[in-house]
Amino acid sequence: MWYVFPNMNNVVHNIANHICKGEKLLVSQNFPPLDSSFIGKDIIPDHQALIRHFSPFFSLINSIWSQDFVSDGNDNWFIGLFERKVN
Repeated sequence: MWYVFPNMNNVVHNIANHICKGEKLLVSQNFPPLDSSFIGKDIIPDHQALIRHFSPFFSLINSIWSQDFVSDGNDNWFIGLFERKVN
């Protein structure tokens, strides 16, 4: 998502247009340390913001958030399974 974050609303809308009601979408996204300054933080500061971006079109079925408090790298991971809502 870091490559498309400036157009997040359009990206999510386009993804939703290619997925039918009831179909699943798996989103896997890494994050830098959340307390650091990083490009895109104003749009996707954490995994909850990512869920909010998808929520107009998708219901979150299940997710995993793994946060590494020791590493200075992009070692925080969100994996979410979403289901397309009714069109």
